Amino acid sequence: MFRNGNKDSFSLFKWEEMNIKVEEVREVDQWGFATGNYNFKRTHKETGETFTGPGKYLTVFEKQDDGSWKFVRDIFNFDQ
Repeated sequence: MFRNGNKDSFSLFKWEEMNIKVEEVREVDQWGFATGNYNFKRTHKETGETFTGPGKYLTVFEKQDDGSWKFVRDIFNFDQ
């Protein structure tokens, strides 16, 4: 899911760093929520321009019948 949703980003940029810090995880019935922040560094493959920055995220999971958890929503934003 993550790879498919970010195909353009992976084809245009070389991802050099991606540091994710989980701040909070909660479970309510069949739903799970994770929030936190991240920092990244990526370089445009054609221009060589480097982009860095911090951001925040919220991920929503749904518990499956077999007990596993799957991503159902993921949202993030850059702080800059």
